[in-house]
Amino acid sequence: MGRYTSPAHKAKDVGWIVGPISLPPAKYLYKRQQGLSKNNELLLENKENARKMAWLKRCEAGKQIDVACLKLKNARIFYMPGELFVEYQLAAKAERPDLFVAMAAYGDLGPGYIGTAIAY
Repeated sequence: MGRYTSPAHKAKDVGWIVGPISLPPAKYLYKRQQGLSKNNELLLENKENARKMAWLKRCEAGKQIDVACLKLKNARIFYMPGELFVEYQLAAKAERPDLFVAMAAYGDLGPGYIGTAIAY
């Protein structure tokens, strides 16, 4: 039986970087918060309202959210919160055309959609 020889990987070829960031809540959430303060039943009627208010409270408390990057030799995989637009993937790739760059979203659903300024 032949002996398995693993490829020569070095510790410097693998890495994991995590960093906290602050994302501003969408402005419409403050209006929704005012409306919900007058009628709490809306929280029960629509689970999205409860999730969005939890996100707003989290932001108001100054809590940050993590973004991360996995390094595997010549590849970088970014783990981002929310539902991202494809433009983020394209921008990341443009920053490092020498590498394989990919993005994985939904690392934290708190912020919901994270669109680009032009999309809004």
